[in-house]
Amino acid sequence: MQIPFESFLLVGGGVVLLLLAILKFNNGLKTKSWPVTKGTVIGTSTHFTGENLGPDSMSYHKRRIYYSYTVEHKLYKSRQISKYLLNDYFKYNLLPSRYKKYVKGLVVNVYHNPQNHGEAVLENRAPISIYLEFIASAVAICLGIWLYWVRVFWFLVNVWNCIIYYGCLPITQYVNCSTT
Repeated sequence: MQIPFESFLLVGGGVVLLLLAILKFNNGLKTKSWPVTKGTVIGTSTHFTGENLGPDSMSYHKRRIYYSYTVEHKLYKSRQISKYLLNDYFKYNLLPSRYKKYVKGLVVNVYHNPQNHGEAVLENRAPISIYLEFIASAVAICLGIWLYWVRVFWFLVNVWNCIIYYGCLPITQYVNCSTT
């Protein structure tokens, strides 16, 4: 019996999503122990990305936040928002309200790497989206496994029915399996 394509696709996609979520979560978890210092937002930029392909298409803007901070009397600049994100920008029209607060001149907490002071983030807490990725991957994997076992169950039911009604396995149903 072959693995159904739907099961393979759901389990494979769920595993890939789970691995990406684990990667992002591990990157973000490192920042929990980083020391905090004060910094200042020195600017933001918003860039239009994507194409407007019609009324049903979704275009968005990338928003980057630039900030400076001082560690051991040395000035550093960064634009890294969170290690939980795989990029350094937000999709502007999908921004939670807490990210819209970063305006030029705002004094912010900056979490910096004690081994590499040039590496810093503004957010060291996990966004809810990371937990949604874990849930979505678990649902996809479970659904794929469930679809596989439903097929196996119905295959076994058909085998059992063939044995009961015809006295032979389904493979031999096209051959005369009577003992006369």
